[in-house]
Amino acid sequence: MNNKILSVVLLSIATINVYAQSFKGDISPLKEQKEVNVVLNFSDNLCEGMPKEKYIDNKTKGKNDEQKAQFISELNEQLPVESYNLLTTKMNAVVQDKWFSVGDYPNAEYTIYVKVKDFKPGTFLMSNSRVSADVSFVKTGDSVPIATVTYKTVLGRYSSNVPLWMTRIAMAFGYQGDSIGKVILKNLK
Repeated sequence: MNNKILSVVLLSIATINVYAQSFKGDISPLKEQKEVNVVLNFSDNLCEGMPKEKYIDNKTKGKNDEQKAQFISELNEQLPVESYNLLTTKMNAVVQDKWFSVGDYPNAEYTIYVKVKDFKPGTFLMSNSRVSADVSFVKTGDSVPIATVTYKTVLGRYSSNVPLWMTRIAMAFGYQGDSIGKVILKNLK
């Protein structure tokens, strides 16, 4: 009996953080699209609940200038690229055959903005990565979204098995891309 209860609890925990916590609006205008642009915005986000500058100081204490520069480069340049690639790859795996392709299409009529609020890289063999973000569907060039999705937490399941912190975080964005894709499918039936 205890194993059954534990299995139900673990299944609940595993699935609770995968899907959007809040969806508002109407994305039906996306039905006619062949391509939809995706923008992943890391500006002004928190890192493990800290402002980026404090996070960098905290993570680079005792490191030499070269190590500090490498960490900053990974955080500001490589992390956004890896995260974007997994986000769009997983989103395309869900929506591409049924509706449209998502990716770097700046001339597309619609754009999906993913504004990162916070991320936690987790720790190797201890805890999974987590990401929180706000997602807006907008007509490209407009500032008022046609729909929004709030993600309080997306868990990068199995990411604790990966030693590289950047890859762990990118894995959470992959799960977020999968969830956004499922939100699109559900709302474009």
